[in-house]
Amino acid sequence: AMDASWRTLEIHRVNIIAWKLQRAQLANFAEKFKPDIIMAESNGVGDPLIENLRDELPFPISGFVTSNQSKIKIINQLAIAIERGRVTYPDFPPLISELHAYEMSITKARNIVFGGEGRWHDDCVMSLAIALEAHGNARAFHVDEGEQYKTPFRVRGHLATAKAM
Repeated sequence: AMDASWRTLEIHRVNIIAWKLQRAQLANFAEKFKPDIIMAESNGVGDPLIENLRDELPFPISGFVTSNQSKIKIINQLAIAIERGRVTYPDFPPLISELHAYEMSITKARNIVFGGEGRWHDDCVMSLAIALEAHGNARAFHVDEGEQYKTPFRVRGHLATAKAM
């Protein structure tokens, strides 16, 4: 949950549990924080789950389609927000580990790809980026063409300065 000042209030991470139980936990989490919007990834099996959430929860539910382009956009926004000290998050070990292991690479076809290095996942990083996008606060992190920023993410295993897209 993230508030209007980009402060992450709490992180609730689940995996390998039944969808019904996940929806129940989300309902409890949402009841606790009374969000203006819940944004859920809608790729793959996400669409039917979002429909179920819309039927079950009294909060607005919005889908987020993760594509290479949308991921580049929200990860760049998150990098800028972190660099500028605008978004805060708790010392949650899985998130911190993912942030340290997160990297950008460029494929042979010259496509930019973001993700966790090696065995690392990117669920927490993506959740934080989607939460920022959900608030519409991303506009505050607009980057002018050519503006430079230091990304907290690694580029091919090294800390680097990346040019904003």
